[in-house]
Amino acid sequence: MATLTATAAQSTVPAKYAVNGEIVRVVDYTMNPALSAGDVIQMVRVPKGACVTGVTLAMCDVPTTHSGVITVNAGDGNDTSAYAAAVVLSGSAVALTSIPVRGIGRSYSAEDTVDIQVTAVSAAGASGGLRMTIRYTMDNA
Repeated sequence: MATLTATAAQSTVPAKYAVNGEIVRVVDYTMNPALSAGDVIQMVRVPKGACVTGVTLAMCDVPTTHSGVITVNAGDGNDTSAYAAAVVLSGSAVALTSIPVRGIGRSYSAEDTVDIQVTAVSAAGASGGLRMTIRYTMDNA
């Protein structure tokens, strides 16, 4: 079990902030080495006051087509499945997620990261990547 960090969640990358409107981030994580159950990938930093309005997960071709099947959650350190639970990803299919009730209107009292937690690997793949599209607003802050 490892904690991995995508480029948009690095400590040197500030969280994106906009006073009005919605911020949309598309973040990729290249799987190298292959993921295993229990791994946590910190995908994107969100600023204090952010209210997440949507999350989409997918396998993607970063840099090559992925071969494998994994099951993931999307959330943060306080609730690993706040935004998606038990989402099965394989090939290049996009998984549109419905935010569970506990994730609707969830806001952050401090800067944090939104993460992908690997819960199962049924067919390991050593190439390809994960993509998260996240939407959040600061209008509620």
